[in-house]
Amino acid sequence: MAQSIQRPAELKRRHRQILSWLGFLMVLMVILATIFSYRAALLRSLAQAQSSLTLQLTGFVSALDKYRLLTPMLARRPDL
Repeated sequence: MAQSIQRPAELKRRHRQILSWLGFLMVLMVILATIFSYRAALLRSLAQAQSSLTLQLTGFVSALDKYRLLTPMLARRPDL
């Protein structure tokens, strides 16, 4: 029974060790949460950029489509 009782210095060292590990785990959790949230933000931004690009490309193609028949019409007129 005398061996199970720890001295105050040993308890203090043991508590300090436990607190160090808990601090390390908390820092690790914060780093992992930051990495995952950053990745999620990048994926969300990529999806939004692709959507915007698709919309702009559709507008650009439809703007050019208006002038599709202009070239053959101009080719028929030698005075132009």
